[in-house]
Amino acid sequence: MATIFSRIVAGEIPCYKVAEDDQFLAFLDIQPLKPGHTLVIPKKEVDYIFDIDDALLGEMMVFAKKVAHAVQAGCAMFTNWAKCHWTRSAACPHSPYSYRICGRYKLQQIKNAALSGGNERTISSDCCQGSIIDLKIAVNTRFMLPGTHLEGVGRYTFEILHRLCASHPEHTFYFFFDRKYDEKYVFAPNVVPVILFPPARHPFIFVFWFEWSVRRALKKIKADVFLSFDAMLSLLSDVKSVLVVHDLAYLHYPGYLPGSALWFYRYFMPVIFKRQKKL
Repeated sequence: MATIFSRIVAGEIPCYKVAEDDQFLAFLDIQPLKPGHTLVIPKKEVDYIFDIDDALLGEMMVFAKKVAHAVQAGCAMFTNWAKCHWTRSAACPHSPYSYRICGRYKLQQIKNAALSGGNERTISSDCCQGSIIDLKIAVNTRFMLPGTHLEGVGRYTFEILHRLCASHPEHTFYFFFDRKYDEKYVFAPNVVPVILFPPARHPFIFVFWFEWSVRRALKKIKADVFLSFDAMLSLLSDVKSVLVVHDLAYLHYPGYLPGSALWFYRYFMPVIFKRQKKL
């Protein structure tokens, strides 16, 4: 009976291969538990774990060990583990087990890591583009102000990004500042600071900053996504955006806002919200 795994082996369903020989295949998991989550399976269809002969099972373990060593050669902070699934799935009776190798990786080093010995062969450099995707993420960091004790949106932005950048070293984060920034905000090697003129504090300057400066910067760096923590984005840019909205103060407490700011929020926020597919 053909299953999803046998179809992957046959090339009917695409996968991102890490290594392959005549008997086994290693590829990236479509739903990774960690960056670089790799599955190792036999090419021969087997319904139950007890149907696998000792020789094949032993060779699979040797193959998985070599895959793990190759992954380890490209790791910044490597931890790995192998897990065996013993329960047969009605949907996937072929190979009801798989060895999983996980770690935290430097993407380019993994691409260049080679498996040695036997009939194994390394796959082309696009093999690791599956569950590890090297994204260019542009971030609105204009509230991470220099020389101040961060509060509100600025503190929220800092705390989220500090963890996000450390957890995803495979991505490059472009921090968009609207003035000279504090060096302490460049807290990871995958952070690229960018200063965009002019300082955006007046509502009318918001429009210029987002629709001219930010839009041009997004196009220049070829950003994959724009992350904004203050509910603002470029309406003219076609780059996908992730928007964080903290409050609707302009609706709940309009008396606290100056006239120009109140007009700006009442006009632009509904337009920005409608632009988003999800809020």
